[in-house]
Amino acid sequence: MYAGSPVTASATVTGTGPFTYQWQTDGGNTGTITNIPGATSTTLAVDTTGLDNLIVAYRLVAANGSGSTTGEVALLT
Repeated sequence: MYAGSPVTASATVTGTGPFTYQWQTDGGNTGTITNIPGATSTTLAVDTTGLDNLIVAYRLVAANGSGSTTGEVALLT
């Protein structure tokens, strides 16, 4: 991917809803993954401006009344 290119991440969740969603990222610092403010749907539009020469981790946490599950990390390079 080239910095500045549009990127959209998406996920599918199955089970008993309703669900809540929270996307997370490490911001490209290969450190702690934290919540992305306002990123609470099954899709995430990623602003890649300024991400040149970085590897950025993203993942989705989905929850319902029974608990939560964390998706596998996807790397954007």
